[in-house]
Amino acid sequence: MCRKVCAERLSPQIACDQCDLRTSFCKSHSKFNYTCECRSGYEKNQYGECIDIDECRGYKAVCDKNAWCVNDIGSYKCECMASYRGDGKHCTYVGLGRSSIDCKDCSMHATCNSGVCQCKEGYEGDGFNCTDVNECLRRPEICDKNAECINREGSFICTCLAGFAGNGYNCTVSKNSCLDKFDHDYKDTCSNENWRPHFYFNHQTRMCEQFWYDGCRGRSRNIFSEYDTCTSMCEETNVLTRAAIIFL
Repeated sequence: MCRKVCAERLSPQIACDQCDLRTSFCKSHSKFNYTCECRSGYEKNQYGECIDIDECRGYKAVCDKNAWCVNDIGSYKCECMASYRGDGKHCTYVGLGRSSIDCKDCSMHATCNSGVCQCKEGYEGDGFNCTDVNECLRRPEICDKNAECINREGSFICTCLAGFAGNGYNCTVSKNSCLDKFDHDYKDTCSNENWRPHFYFNHQTRMCEQFWYDGCRGRSRNIFSEYDTCTSMCEETNVLTRAAIIFL
């Protein structure tokens, strides 16, 4: 036992070699103090091994009340129940659906599977008649408190207010948002092509540039709904001369 401890003290990497990198990682506490810590989605059992957490059996899963929780290795997923549509964490009732012999009776806002019409996500009804769901009224907490929720046909958009940076779901006044690397996922289509101009701070040109935004969620805070907000927070403060770029 002493030989093992002494070896680990002389060569901390020996301790790290004991970690199963599929479920854990090696954490340094000091020069001669390394431990194996469980990755996200895993926890230690009585033997010190990292095992999968069944989030669906405890309180850790965050699924809609009208969704099933499906455990996965190191994680879990939420699936909306029949007659509901959504990402599993938020499910919208779309109706049981109605049968149509050749799908011609389905609404243009519905899908037809095996002869059954069901409203698409963002709409509700019986599949023959589908009406837009106003997510902003039904779920007023969906956007950040410093953002505006704008309902769109079949969707919605969260936009940070003037003076704030962020994607509408998370808004901040921190000038450090200018240091985030721009997330190109923001340029994807996510909201039924409800494009509108937004801005980001280009680290190469050190200027705020426009791009077309469709409501996609991303991790970067380097996104602005107002050009003046971008310039005042990023260009005029010379933020790049005082700190390094944050790569997410």
